[in-house]
Amino acid sequence: MPPPVQTLAYDRVQADCPDGAPPKVNIDLDLACLIYTSGSTGEPKGVMSDHSNVVFAADSIISYLGNRESDIVIAVLPLSFDYGLYQLLMTFRFGGTLVLERSFAYPAAVLKRNPG
Repeated sequence: MPPPVQTLAYDRVQADCPDGAPPKVNIDLDLACLIYTSGSTGEPKGVMSDHSNVVFAADSIISYLGNRESDIVIAVLPLSFDYGLYQLLMTFRFGGTLVLERSFAYPAAVLKRNPG
């Protein structure tokens, strides 16, 4: 019989954490992600993005869309797709709510969802 799994309550973990933000240890030019794309050529390739690229792109899209904390974003694109990933990153950045929807192939199912 396997040993019991130890778990910690979220409130307990939060209580043990310091109030301030952790120290910044990354460099803006460190690699943040590698996004696979076919781009305009149709040939598969990987695009390397450093932290400053990711933050700039997310902030630009947030600014253009005028996102705020009260916004709810429905993500129907795979997170492996560049804009699908940016929907996740942007929502974290502006503090909104992200709904991960599995019905990408069935748009009618997405439209029937009850947001409440």
